[in-house]
Amino acid sequence: MDVKRLLALLFLALFLISMSLEASLEIGADDKPPETPKTEDFVSVTYDILFQEDFDDNVVENWSLHPGWYLKEDAGNIVLSGSEHSHAHPVIGEEWTDYAVKFRFKLIQGVFHFNFRHVGDTRYIIGVETDWIYFGKQLGEDFFDLLGSDIRFSLKGWHNLETIVNSTNTRVYLDDELIISYNDDELPIRMG
Repeated sequence: MDVKRLLALLFLALFLISMSLEASLEIGADDKPPETPKTEDFVSVTYDILFQEDFDDNVVENWSLHPGWYLKEDAGNIVLSGSEHSHAHPVIGEEWTDYAVKFRFKLIQGVFHFNFRHVGDTRYIIGVETDWIYFGKQLGEDFFDLLGSDIRFSLKGWHNLETIVNSTNTRVYLDDELIISYNDDELPIRMG
């Protein structure tokens, strides 16, 4: 299969994802199984695939799509596309703890949020813009900015985002480059 498939498979290993958009975004994944997560400073762990999605049959199963999310064809591939400030997330995974998530995305404009360890109004948030990536946390009505980093990548091009959570540590890779490494020792979120 062509690596540029725009969402033939969405690999989500041991995770719950919520996408919150303030722009236009498309998500895709290549057809290779997820690799064993990067293990710098971690005990080596192998994860089983607990969730993956193939949109080629033009069906969305095990997902909650809020208005603004839909399947569409793009260059002969089926992609999940979203716009405005809207959410899409699998309807599984609230009990998951340590896991890795890897997917491909194409940002058309603006910013998107990738939420993980998300249960109710508690979550970690990765925000991606064309020149900035940030990591935050929500606990009820309180939001905390934890870390940010300058980045550069092209709009309308495909990029890989990988997030690995292990105990209180979160690592975020953009196009296989470590962008964020953070230990949350103050009220860490442990599941979801």
